[in-house]
Amino acid sequence: MTGLDPDYGSTPLDFEELDALLPDVAEAIGDPLTKASVYELEQAYEDAVRSAFTLRAATRRGG
Repeated sequence: MTGLDPDYGSTPLDFEELDALLPDVAEAIGDPLTKASVYELEQAYEDAVRSAFTLRAATRRGG
């Protein structure tokens, strides 16, 4: 148990986090920019990369 408030993910990004966010990423997320929306986008990219590498590994033959 992390002890985080159940609404933690709906927390808007603070100034440092907003400043570090690439403009294209902010546009892809849209409004509102929350910690949960950033996490969801990160997970979507991670899933896509994992699938691509898994497919590549499965289709390689011999080396």
